[in-house]
Amino acid sequence: MDAQIDDLRAKGIDPYLMYPGNVDPHTGERREVNEKFFGEWEWHSDMSYMPAPPTFSLLHSRRVPTEGGDTGFCSQVLAARTLPTELRAKVEGRGIKHDSTYSSNGIIRPGGPLPWSPHKWVRQRSHSR
Repeated sequence: MDAQIDDLRAKGIDPYLMYPGNVDPHTGERREVNEKFFGEWEWHSDMSYMPAPPTFSLLHSRRVPTEGGDTGFCSQVLAARTLPTELRAKVEGRGIKHDSTYSSNGIIRPGGPLPWSPHKWVRQRSHSR
């Protein structure tokens, strides 16, 4: 891991700060968004089962593989704003339930009450009202 940190520093990259997105923070150039950028078939939203979900997520890597392990970030606000009209009409005002009954590897979480929070399919952020 020290070698990876040294390698990043040698390239002028802060190893402890990542700029998610497809715009290079140093050059302003847009990176291609393709299957490599969002190559995984599965995505998730962190802790959206909570009554008041977090405003943002922070990814803190303990081990960084030399290849693979790609992570993409997306704006759910932009996704909601650009929903096709037909789909928006179908989900507007409807509820959805996301709970944490199962862990990310598909195993039922042991013990205690299971948290879940029904909420609107499209939620408005409190500071944008």
